[in-house]
Amino acid sequence: MESRYCPELDDLTPFSFGYKLDNDGNPVLGDGNDEDPFILAFSTKYMLRQLDRSPGEFVFHMDASFKLTTK
Repeated sequence: MESRYCPELDDLTPFSFGYKLDNDGNPVLGDGNDEDPFILAFSTKYMLRQLDRSPGEFVFHMDASFKLTTK
């Protein structure tokens, strides 16, 4: 899958992470319920390198959507 991390990616190419893989290497994203959550994250190598500094020198913004499913 092209969107997964690999060392050869350039600094500004986004990649996905945070999910499990099945036996064939395909992402397992879940159904979005408490027992099987939908987890997916994106970043770039450049953005992750920005975290390598003192926490007092930058603002880390994380965003998430929670409990969007209805029963």
